[in-house]
Amino acid sequence: MTPFDADAVVSVIGQAATSAPADAVWVQMSTIGVDGTDRVVAVAAEHDLALVEAMMLGTKGPAEAGTLVLLTGGDPDRLAALEPLLALISQKRVQAGPAVGAGSRLKLVCNTWIGLLTAGTGQAFAMLRMLGLEEKLFLDAISGGQSDTAYAHAKGGLMLADDFQPANFQLRGLHKDLELAEDATGDAGAFPILDAVRSLYAAAEEQGQGNEDIAAVFRVFA
Repeated sequence: MTPFDADAVVSVIGQAATSAPADAVWVQMSTIGVDGTDRVVAVAAEHDLALVEAMMLGTKGPAEAGTLVLLTGGDPDRLAALEPLLALISQKRVQAGPAVGAGSRLKLVCNTWIGLLTAGTGQAFAMLRMLGLEEKLFLDAISGGQSDTAYAHAKGGLMLADDFQPANFQLRGLHKDLELAEDATGDAGAFPILDAVRSLYAAAEEQGQGNEDIAAVFRVFA
């Protein structure tokens, strides 16, 4: 489990820094946004710690299976030295840039897409229900075509079963990430779809679905 937010990350590294060996490399893996990453970079500099980031794209299952995708940022030589370790938990590493923060920016974009895809699947089911058709027809229609995606089937299956525990990705975590994405992109209204999808997850968390899987956003449409 990684620390949930920037405050937790800074607290952990502050405690660990005093006993870290001189050649230690801090691999930052929590989704803490642009401002949070800037804080972490400052703390690393304060303690003279080498820092890279390897943001995890994937949930508990892929982590246990070693099939995550890692979105990395930082000095390429440091990351190359860590390659055997990173390969143990991931099937692919995507180098987002040579500066710490590039991986975090890419992660915000990817998690926004995950939020859109999950909410879009929920909306498709709700529309079918309103139109008098079975929800599963949506998955049947996209299956095997260009618009098909395994994620829609995975989250759609949870929606059809109305079973959101145990959570592979807690809804409150994705809501937090969408807020970080809005903070990072600045001007309100610059990305109206991001604004809309964040409001859906906010509503779901207000309804009490925060600790459930992100597929529970479907209940907003009920």
